[in-house]
Amino acid sequence: MSCIRVLAGSVLAGCLPVVHAATFSVTRVDDPLPNGCLIGDCSLREALLAANINVDSDVIQVPSGTYAQTRGTLAISNSVQILGSTTTPTIIDGDGVQALFNVSGTPTVLLANVALQAHGVHALDLSRNANTTLDQVLVANSDSQVWVVNGGINGNGSLEIRRSEIRAYTTCGRLALCRISNSSLLRLQVGDGGSALTRLELTRVIIDGALAADGSGLVIQTGGAVSLIDTTITRTDLGFSIGAVAPSQVSIDALSFVDNMAPVRATVAAQVAVTNSVFRSNTSVVSGGGPGAIHARSGSSWVIDGSTFDRNTGNGSVGGALLVETGAQMLIRNSTFSSNSFTSAAAGAGARGAALGYRSDAAGTSVILRHVTMVRPAIAPVGIVGTLIGGTGTETGLVLNVLNSILSGSCALEAAAMDANLGNIESPGDSCDLAPANNMVNVTSGNLALGALADHGGPTFTYEPAPTSPAINNANASFCLAIDQRNYARPFGGGCDVGSTEAGSRSEGIFANGFECRNVNA
Repeated sequence: MSCIRVLAGSVLAGCLPVVHAATFSVTRVDDPLPNGCLIGDCSLREALLAANINVDSDVIQVPSGTYAQTRGTLAISNSVQILGSTTTPTIIDGDGVQALFNVSGTPTVLLANVALQAHGVHALDLSRNANTTLDQVLVANSDSQVWVVNGGINGNGSLEIRRSEIRAYTTCGRLALCRISNSSLLRLQVGDGGSALTRLELTRVIIDGALAADGSGLVIQTGGAVSLIDTTITRTDLGFSIGAVAPSQVSIDALSFVDNMAPVRATVAAQVAVTNSVFRSNTSVVSGGGPGAIHARSGSSWVIDGSTFDRNTGNGSVGGALLVETGAQMLIRNSTFSSNSFTSAAAGAGARGAALGYRSDAAGTSVILRHVTMVRPAIAPVGIVGTLIGGTGTETGLVLNVLNSILSGSCALEAAAMDANLGNIESPGDSCDLAPANNMVNVTSGNLALGALADHGGPTFTYEPAPTSPAINNANASFCLAIDQRNYARPFGGGCDVGSTEAGSRSEGIFANGFECRNVNA
């Protein structure tokens, strides 16, 4: 027998047995009064009680079936793996009175291949110092929660969710790390404001309001870094909000933000980078009005590259797809706006800037467009003032620069709102206050020859001008970017093209990370 030697003179001098990691097999689906996990007679609760007194990480094997827990919360205080069946469902069914699982202390816990039915209470209560992984887990009830205790001091634990579907409210409170991949969720909240420092990593995640009736979306209230890669947010009523505390950085790559009822919005001075993303068919129903796609406020700083804003609808007085105000800074490069609009009620009240709106501010609101293509909707509700760019407030407190961009529609700008403007084309009129010596205005739609919004290569849909278009080779060379929206090289031919694409240029579609580009409009 192995033993641990205890020093002579101790009350327990001699040998103590070493208990090594064990595997417990659950053999009954009911929840009897615990009487030990015996071979051939072991409930899930009895297996957990045995694992909790072992010093090593144990494995609990739970075959397929429905395990009704009638004696309250299943407590986990020691490292353990709870493994369900990989072929047919393993369902753990709570009593609807107390949390189904409670993880306390600092264990490392894995739940895999199980469905949790919690019936109006928490499916999981997690310690901020535990390291918990959910792998191929279904939380089936929208009225339950996966909950990491908020408030208090920041912990050093983590929550990792892989290949799972959480049809419930999920929180990552004051953990060190919240990492989710290849999973679907109803709603995720990260941090609770204050001094929360949780780092968030989402990769190939879908946040889908269709998983339950309401309360869906992504809420960020942490000072930690935030990363979204190849993530979809769709059909939510909360959209994606960044507030209460500014993350150290927000990096968004290949986001598909589609059919939501509230925009991506920042109400703190966060730094947000958006690349290769699509914002499509979002219609704001926000009380008091707002844009459909992005609302930049409160000194937040945004850089948007290689992204497309298509058929978004605002319900406020300014900004159909995108609104910049209260000292926010917005730089948009190599991006496309197409057919953005307002609700009929907002349009009828004279809403301004169907693609992009601004409100000047003493704190200094800034909007810079560089190699952007904007196209008005073919049919728009009556009353819109400025089918592309529009805003309110005096020129003081506003920087509005438009460079090497196509404006196929109209603007509604206050006097002297436009600042630097070089290498642009306005079609078909002359409402955007572009200097004639440095830009082309009154270009007819036929001569502009943009074609249709479509897959012209690259990760997002774009417009590509015909070879006869005045956009070809006519951008201002001083502000020419090295690539276009599709990540194709500029210039091609005699000079850079105006707008988001470089006609004729091609790419192998392979990025530095070795992956091929993917069109997220599909």
